[in-house]
Parts: sequence; C-alpha cells; structure tokens
Amino acid sequence: MKPTPKIYKLTVCLNNSDHPFWRTFLTKNTINFYRLHLELQSVLNWNNESPFRFHVNDLVIGDPQETFLTLKHERNARSTKLGTLLNEESQSFLYEYDPVSKWQHTITLNQTYDQHTFDHLLPHCLDGQNSRPPENFGGIKKFNKFAKDFIPGISKIEETVVMGEHEEKFSYDPYYFDKDHTNLQLNYTFNFKAYTERRDKKT
Repeated sequence: MKPTPKIYKLTVCLNNSDHPFWRTFLTKNTINFYRLHLELQSVLNWNNESPFRFHVNDLVIGDPQETFLTLKHERNARSTKLGTLLNEESQSFLYEYDPVSKWQHTITLNQTYDQHTFDHLLPHCLDGQNSRPPENFGGIKKFNKFAKDFIPGISKIEETVVMGEHEEKFSYDPYYFDKDHTNLQLNYTFNFKAYTERRDKKT
C-alpha cells in the first residue's frame, strides 16, 4: 500500500555521543529507505563510504546490492517506502552507518504536514549542531575522547573529500555546522535543476 503523501519533520542524532551531533530536516514520506540513506548522508555530511542499515519496528532494512555480507536484512531499502513503516509522531527508529565504526543514529518523527505546507525543495535542513565524526575514525569512544580534548587550531585531522573529478582536503572541526551550506549541498545533490531555476529567477 502506498502511503498518503506527507512531509515529515525528522530529527536524527548520533547515539552515545558526549559531543551533541544532530540535524532536524524535512523530507517526503513517499521516498524509499535507500533514498533516505542518501539524504541522511548529505544532511549529516557523511561521505557515503560504508554500508548501512535501518532497524524499524523490529525489521532490518538494508541494500541487497551491498556486498558486505555480515549485514543481513529482512527488507529491501530500495523498495520499502518510509511512510509504510513510519507514520506516528514521536515514533523512532535506528540508522546504522559503517559496520566497523558502528555509528548509530536515532531518527524521530517530530511532526507530519500536508504535502503543500512548505515551499522548500526537499529534503531541507531546519537546524542542527556540531559536525559528524571523521569517516573511518574507529568508533564512538575514540570520537568522544577526541572531541573532549579538541583544541581549535592545535588539534588537527585532515579529511579528503571527492568533489567531482578531483579531491579536496580540509581540516576537520567537530564544532562546525552551517545550515545554509547544508541546504546548498542538499539542493545541488537532489534538486539541481529546480534549485538553479529558482535561483536564476531571483537574479
């Protein structure tokens, strides 16, 4: 059964972190869980380098095309719609990214809206705090210690991000969060044509 089209306001936060890391964003309930994974990677600024799975209502949802064989799942993320399993406000579920570092996030449905409530291109980030851990960092305990001991300008970790056909290196800052930059990244990733058309009309 297809879910009635709605807009969901979701909050996602990193579990067991002494360094608060979360985002609140809007998305459609008609997307599948694989699309939700891609949106989470972008809104959380992960680099989509590792396998993932969701745990919803005692079900495990994953990608059958993933070759990491230890990730067993019961539902196909590419064919399971978000709104078929998540439809009650305050309902929560688990998003696990990277089975080695085991980054676990709790996602909560804060509120549902009529599909025409907002003029935002979706997904759209509403708020957040701090930066996600570095990729392949080794787990939450190591990250908690790093964030606690972090001294701006002295503590340094470089990350490499693939940008099109080239790579860029930048210094990691656990306190960084820029909502406008996050939404720009979301628009370029998921709504490039619609975003550029809107932008050009304003100029």
